[in-house]
Amino acid sequence: MKKNTDQQFCEVMKHCDITDFARIIRNVLQNLNEYHDDFDYQPDVTNGIKGYVTRKKDGRRCYIVARRYDMRTIDINEIRVLTDTLIADFLNDGIYITTTRFSKEVEFLVKKSDMNIVLIDGDALNGYISDECKSKSVVNEGVEETKVPRNNGYDEELRERSSRSKLRVTFSDGTVFCDKSATRTMMQVIEHIGIEKVKRLGMENCHIHLITNEIVPKYEEWLKPIGDGYYLMTQSNTDQKYLQLTAIKNQLNMDFKIEMGSDFEKVTMIGASEKKKAEKTHLVVTFDDGTKIGGVAHDEPFVQVIEHIGIDKVIRAHITISGKPLITQTKQYNKQQQLSSGQWLMVPGTTKDKYKNLRVIAAMVHVKLNVEIV
Repeated sequence: MKKNTDQQFCEVMKHCDITDFARIIRNVLQNLNEYHDDFDYQPDVTNGIKGYVTRKKDGRRCYIVARRYDMRTIDINEIRVLTDTLIADFLNDGIYITTTRFSKEVEFLVKKSDMNIVLIDGDALNGYISDECKSKSVVNEGVEETKVPRNNGYDEELRERSSRSKLRVTFSDGTVFCDKSATRTMMQVIEHIGIEKVKRLGMENCHIHLITNEIVPKYEEWLKPIGDGYYLMTQSNTDQKYLQLTAIKNQLNMDFKIEMGSDFEKVTMIGASEKKKAEKTHLVVTFDDGTKIGGVAHDEPFVQVIEHIGIDKVIRAHITISGKPLITQTKQYNKQQQLSSGQWLMVPGTTKDKYKNLRVIAAMVHVKLNVEIV
């Protein structure tokens, strides 16, 4: 196999569909010739898969984690999560597969461990995959046209596709969440499920908790306030958010449907049954064109209303809140949230303040809307 074909296949492996990635990992297990062909897997929250397979020689179950990163080195924390899972499942055998590399600390820990853990890094992984599997994947994916990944690790084509995609989540009671931003849809869904409930799952993104009450300077721009003093770690594309929501659904054993597409209509209202239960602390804003925004607590409806009115129109009105400009080009205050245009919006702290300021903003920009607290 030519070197450039191997490089092309690496790009396929990092960015292909999750089902194709699972097929590649199954091919690896077959070529190791130590495991039965009974690989049972599910999507992992970090753009990979996890599951179980049976060893041929003694019939023992083995836990497998396979994750695909571009630049990240697998550190000791991820291996500790693996060992914790083995202990919880009363297993002694584990495999960790990555498209990148392991830190020296990881290799040292595994050597000293009483558990039987196999580490397969990017170089070894490439060697375990059959040439037939590589050729088929490269041809199918057309990777000869794939651009070199930049900045955040996703190639330009993937980033463009993800930016066009939306998420739509439908609960069994008729509640639907679908914002033009996959991040906002995910925030609304988590808030609807219960922030504390999701936090207790202990899910991680980029080696920090998916829901955290700490600001990590390295990821500050990706930590979005979600309420109750917590932040959601949002450094992921739409595909990964789909997998994260799927993992939340499976772990909580909840009944809701998750879809990803580019032609969904924006929906931000919760179901009628939920509104009856809710306390009167939520905003609902109705525009003349019939658009309704609200039904969820915290800051998101305020942001959505400003964007629906038009960011440029609001800026031209030179509106201030408590003597501070409503919209700034850079982040200047703690109470600001970033708009889709990259600018920063000052968001009032209470529902009543949001109500009053939206009425003032509507009057100043000459937009007819009805604001209610429900």
